[in-house]
Amino acid sequence: MNKTKTNCFAVLAALVLAIFAAACSDDSSAPVLGPARITRIDDNYTDIEQDEDFSGINVKLIYPISSIVGMRFVYPYKDPYGYPVMLSGIICVPKTIYNQEDKKADGIMLYNHYTIMTNYECPSYGVVEEKDNKAIGLKEISALGIKAQVDLIGPDPVYIGVENHKIITVAADYYGFGETNGSVQYYCEGDYNARANLEALKVAKELLKEKGYTWDDYLLNVGYSQGGQTAVAVQKLVDQGEYDENIAATYAGSGPYDLNKTYMSYLDVKDEERDIAVVVYPVLSYNMYKFLGLNYSTAFKPKLSEKINDWFLSKKFTREEIDKKIKEAGMPKLSDAFSDELLDTTSASSQKLSAALDTVSLLKGWTPNKNDRIYLYYSRSDTLVQPINGEEMASFFKNKGFAEKPADHASVSMIILSTLAGGAKDARPSAGEVAVRISDGETHEDGGSIWMMDVISELKLHLNPEP
Repeated sequence: MNKTKTNCFAVLAALVLAIFAAACSDDSSAPVLGPARITRIDDNYTDIEQDEDFSGINVKLIYPISSIVGMRFVYPYKDPYGYPVMLSGIICVPKTIYNQEDKKADGIMLYNHYTIMTNYECPSYGVVEEKDNKAIGLKEISALGIKAQVDLIGPDPVYIGVENHKIITVAADYYGFGETNGSVQYYCEGDYNARANLEALKVAKELLKEKGYTWDDYLLNVGYSQGGQTAVAVQKLVDQGEYDENIAATYAGSGPYDLNKTYMSYLDVKDEERDIAVVVYPVLSYNMYKFLGLNYSTAFKPKLSEKINDWFLSKKFTREEIDKKIKEAGMPKLSDAFSDELLDTTSASSQKLSAALDTVSLLKGWTPNKNDRIYLYYSRSDTLVQPINGEEMASFFKNKGFAEKPADHASVSMIILSTLAGGAKDARPSAGEVAVRISDGETHEDGGSIWMMDVISELKLHLNPEP
C-alpha cells in the first residue's frame, strides 16, 4: 500500500473516531460503563405485613425486611443485542453478619425474580426508593426469616422461617429494570436472564470478598413463575459448563419452561376469560429482541394496540393492574385483544412468533448433571402458567435418569404447618432426584407460598440435619 493510500485511510479512521466520540459525548442517556461496584447500601427497611386466610385460619405473615442490609451494585454485561451495558442487582446480607466481627455466612441463595412490570418491583429498587415505604422487590428475599401471627397459636409472631439465619442472597434486575429501566424488558428469555443472574453472582462474590465476607460452599438456586423458568435455565448453564458454580439444589416453581407451549395453551382457551398481560409481553419482548417485525396495530385489536405504550412500556402498572385495565376495557378474553392474524396459528406472523418462543424451551438441548438436586412445584388449577409446564419438566428430568420423589399434595395451610414443625422432608431431593410437589386447588399466587415454604424447608433441613 503506498503512502498516499495509507494517509487517506488514517484520515478516514480519525474522522470515524471523532464522529463516534462526538456522538457518545452528546448522548446524555448513554450508560456509563465501568467496573462492577456497589452504588448504595441501605439498612433501614420496613417490614411488610400481609393478612391471609388459609382454609378459614387467619394468618398475618411478616416479611422481616428490616433484618437484611441491601447493597445495590452495577456490573458490566451485554444487552440482548450483544452490546456492552451496565446491569444492576442486589446483595442482601443478614444483619446477623453484616459488619459483625464474624462475617461468615452459611451459604448463598441465588434468587431469580418472578414476573414484574414496574421498576419498583425489581430487587434493587428497595435500596434506591421504596414504594409506600415498602421494599416490595425484597419481600420474597427476606422470606427466609419469615414470621407469622396465627390465631390458633397465640398473639405473638412465631418463626416459620429460620430465626437469625446467615444466608446471603444475590439477585439481578433482569434487562429492562434497575439500571436499564428505560428499555423494554427481555421477558421470559430464560438463558439471557439466567446469564444475567450468574454474572451478578460472580460479581457479588468478589464484592463480598473485598468487604471481608466468607461463606460455606452452599448455593441454593431458587425462583417462582418467570423465576422458576430462570432457575432451571441457571441449572442448565451450569450443567453445560458455562459457569463454574456448585449448585446445592434448584427449587423451581410454576415456571413457563416451554414458552411456546405456554403460549399455545392460551390460544386453546382464547374464548375463555383469562389474565392475559403475561401473553402480551412476550409478543412485545420477542418482537423487539428477536427481530420479528410484527406491527402492533395488526398484531393486536385497536383497543389494546393503542394502550401498549401506556399500560406496558411505561412500566407504571403491575401485572395485576394491567390485567384489571384490560378487563375493564372490555377485553376479558384473548380473542378480544389479539388480532385474528395472531390468533391464527397458520399465519406467517403467528408461526414466526411461535418459532421464536420455541428457541427458549428448557425441555430440550441439554443434559442435566446426574448429581443435580431438583425440586419442582406446580398446581393443576393454575390458569396463569398452565400445569403442562410442570408435568413436562418433571418428565424431562425422569427421562434423563432422575428418580422422582413425589411430595405430598398439600394446601398452603398444611405446608405452613409442616414448615413450622421443622421442614417438609418429603420435598427435599437427594442427588439425582427430582422432588415434585403438586397441588390441586391452588391459584398461581397461592402456589408461590407453597414453593416458598419448601425453599425454607430445604434451608432448615440443611442447617439442622437429622442425626
